[in-house]
Amino acid sequence: MLNIAKNRFYEERLPVALYFASAEELPFPSKSFDLVLSESVTAFTKVRKSLREYVRVLGETGTFVAIEIAAERPLAWNEQQDIKKLYGIEKVFTEQEWKTCFREAGFQKVSILGGTTLRDAISTSFSPTNLEKLPSKLVETFYEHLDIIYRYQNVLGYRVFLCQKVIGKGGKASLYQ
Repeated sequence: MLNIAKNRFYEERLPVALYFASAEELPFPSKSFDLVLSESVTAFTKVRKSLREYVRVLGETGTFVAIEIAAERPLAWNEQQDIKKLYGIEKVFTEQEWKTCFREAGFQKVSILGGTTLRDAISTSFSPTNLEKLPSKLVETFYEHLDIIYRYQNVLGYRVFLCQKVIGKGGKASLYQ
């Protein structure tokens, strides 16, 4: 994934540095960054610990952008267990639960830039090909993933969160302070 992103940034001539590290113990000094971007990472970690790390490494006016799985409603225990079994996610948070976690970690302003359900995000015409070339365990996991997507397509989705540490002058948060 990092190589794909690295190549994309290179092709688009974007000056973005990528790092492979544990989100729960980032190897950077405090206040090292103005922006942290996390796509489908935080939900797979000890969420509160990772969020505290993002806050720690961001400067005083730092911004965090997170694209994360979100439940459209609180999930029942058995639903959480289905998802945990396959993905290892301890809890799939609702949008409101994510916002609470961000605020508890130290972000003063949290807003939603976008998001939808899996049903609306995926193509219904998906048809896997060349699966016979893959190891059987991988194919089995792939079909378990498709089953989860199908069963929870109206319940699971994603959100794009914009989180800011400090609220600017006049009580309004700004990306450019």
